[in-house]
Amino acid sequence: MKKFTYIEYLKYQEYISNIDYFEQVLKEEEQSYQYSKEVYYRHDKIVREILEDKKEVVSFINKALKLENKREALRENDIEKYVGKFITHTFQYAETDVVYRKKDQDIFFLIEHQSTIDYSMPYRILMYSLEIMKSMIDEKQLKKKSYKLPMIYPIILYTGDKKWNVEKYIEARQQKIPGCEPARFYEYNVIDINEYSEKELLKDEMFLSKIMLLEKSTTSQQMIENLRKIIKGDLTEKNIRFLRRIIYHVFDKEIGEKETQNLLKELKMKRGGKDMLEELLRKGLQEEAEKILKKEREKAIEVGKEIIKGKKKEAEEAAEKKRQEAEEEVEKKRQEAEKEAEKKRQEAEEEVEKKRQEAEKEVAKKRQELEKEIEKKKQEAEKELEEKRQKAKEECKKMIQEAKEEVRKLLQKGTLPVTQQEIKTS
Repeated sequence: MKKFTYIEYLKYQEYISNIDYFEQVLKEEEQSYQYSKEVYYRHDKIVREILEDKKEVVSFINKALKLENKREALRENDIEKYVGKFITHTFQYAETDVVYRKKDQDIFFLIEHQSTIDYSMPYRILMYSLEIMKSMIDEKQLKKKSYKLPMIYPIILYTGDKKWNVEKYIEARQQKIPGCEPARFYEYNVIDINEYSEKELLKDEMFLSKIMLLEKSTTSQQMIENLRKIIKGDLTEKNIRFLRRIIYHVFDKEIGEKETQNLLKELKMKRGGKDMLEELLRKGLQEEAEKILKKEREKAIEVGKEIIKGKKKEAEEAAEKKRQEAEEEVEKKRQEAEKEAEKKRQEAEEEVEKKRQEAEKEVAKKRQELEKEIEKKKQEAEKELEEKRQKAKEECKKMIQEAKEEVRKLLQKGTLPVTQQEIKTS
C-alpha cells in the first residue's frame, strides 16, 4: 500500500484551498447525480423524470382519457405514485415505466413509454394489468357480490418516428373459431407523437408535449431549432432548470459545445427579469425593484382576468397559495443545499485532518528510523575504532618485544655499542 507522505499532504492542502477544485468536484457530482447515461436510454429517462411531476401526469392522463375540460378531470391531489414492480411466471422480473393510483380507490393509471413499435404490447399490458390487480385484490371480499375489482387504465406514450400500428385488443392477436365472437380483454390508450403537429405540441400546456417535440427531431439542426422554439415559449422556473440539465448532459454531444453554450445563455436570459429584480433588491435600489414588481403584478392580474373570467378573488387566493408553497419549497431546497454544503465541508475538513495526522505519523516514524540508524552507525564506528586501537596496542607491544629481543641478542654477542647500564638508564 502506497504511503501518504508529508509532501503530498502539503500539495493536497493547496488543492483544498483552491476554489476551482471545489467547483470541479461539484460539476463532477452534478454530472453523475441524475444523468448516468449507462443505466437507461437517455430519452426514456427524460420522460420518466417529467412523469414524476404530478401536474404533468394529470394533464397527460386527462388528455389520454379525454377528460380535459370535464368535471371528472383529475387534479394533482387526486393521485399518488404507485410502485410498479412485479414478479411474473412469464417474466422473471417486470417493471412498468410509471404507475399512479387514484387516492383512496383501487384505480390505477399504468403509463408505458415506447420509442419503438412493439407488437407484444397487448399481451404485456394485459400481464401488467393482471399483476397490479392481483397485488391489490382483497381475497376475503372477492366472493362478495358488492366487492369491486381494481380498475387499470393503461396508456402508451409513443415517441417513435413511424405511426403506431399495434392492435389495442389482445383478441386481435389471438386465434379464433369462425362465427364465434371473441372474448374482450383489456384495451389500452395511445398518445402517438405522430398524430400531433409541431404547433400543437408547442401550444399544449404540458411540458411533456414540448419534450415530445424534441423526439420528432431527425437532425442536429432541427434539434437546435426545436430547443429554441421551446425556450421562447412559456416556461416555469422548474421547466427552465430541467431544460438546462438535458441540454448540458443529454443533447450536448448531438448539438455540439458551441450551440450548447448558446442555448444555455438563452435560457439564462429567459429568467433575466427575475435575476434583475433580485440584483436590484440586493443593491438596495428599492424604487426600481418596486416598479418592476408592479409591472409584473399588473401583467399577472391581466392574464388572471382572462383565464378565470371574473373569478378574481378565487384566482388571487389560489395564486397566493401557490406563491407561498413555492417560497416554502425554495426555502426548503435552500436549507437542504446549505446542509449538504456544510456536510461536504465538514467531510473535506475531516479528510484533510486525517491525512495530516497520517502524514505526521509517517514523519515521526521516519525520524525514529533515522535516529535508530544513526545510533547503529555510531555504535559500529566506536566498535571499529576500539578494535583498531587494540590492534595498534598489540602491534606496539609486539614491536617493543622484538626490540628487546634484538638488544638481548646483541648484548650476548658483545657487539652492542652501549653498555647494559646505559640501556637500563635509557
